[in-house]
Amino acid sequence: MHLKLQPGYGIRLGISVCPNNFFPLKEEDLLRNEIETLDHTSQQGFTLLEVVMSLSIILILSITSASIMNSSFELRAALSKQGKINHRLSVAMNKISVDLHHVFILDVKDPNYNPERKTKAQFKLRVTGLSGFSELSMTTMNHESLLANSNEGDQTWVVYRVSGKDEAGRVHLLRGETKVIPQNLEEEIPMQILARNIKSFKLQPWNGTDWERDRWDTEKSDWRGKLPKMVKVEIETYEEDAEEVEEDYGEGPSSWLRSEIFLPRSFGSKEPKEPSTNIIWDKI
Repeated sequence: MHLKLQPGYGIRLGISVCPNNFFPLKEEDLLRNEIETLDHTSQQGFTLLEVVMSLSIILILSITSASIMNSSFELRAALSKQGKINHRLSVAMNKISVDLHHVFILDVKDPNYNPERKTKAQFKLRVTGLSGFSELSMTTMNHESLLANSNEGDQTWVVYRVSGKDEAGRVHLLRGETKVIPQNLEEEIPMQILARNIKSFKLQPWNGTDWERDRWDTEKSDWRGKLPKMVKVEIETYEEDAEEVEEDYGEGPSSWLRSEIFLPRSFGSKEPKEPSTNIIWDKI
């Protein structure tokens, strides 16, 4: 709005439009300027310090994640390996325990005992050679027939022995079982591997006051007609298989399992030594 003075007419109020060159920028120029401003802002980006810090954080997170995943895989492998070893020991211990629970002998002093009986019953435990491994042979009522209507009963002759040295020099715990009790208990019977990579196998019967030194024979006068009340069983196995060890495995890590097994059919048998009343059970 502006005031315009006309000669002879006094003051006249009027409105006129400003010329185009009154504004410094046109509408197209304003839009172009806004676009250039946005482009300039977007082209600024991160500084070098910000980029370095971001890469450092990403690198640290990546290393941490990789370390956690690697530890998880190692833990899983270790647990799987230890589980395999525990299973090996548990299977062997369970089999020995069941056989000992069903062991039996014949009481020659029983009025019903038939001296002409051909089938024998025996419990014999000894140490074999310089290796120090225990060997156990016994009559037990733990046989299961695999065939229907077969001429087999529950009485059987069972032998445990450490042998079967392989190419790597390792020995294994073997178990043998017959279909019936043989007349000759000294004859060899078929053996199968029960546990591999055995380092130690010890059996110690309880004599009333202490654990015997790996010996018991119901055919000898000291133990005739007697079963031990308990038998301590200890199995130790190497943790690594022979193919996993490049050097001497004798110094390798091992795991062991120990158990004291009660013999139910020893009830009524007189122990070789009078039981002591001063036994501290947690120290034997």
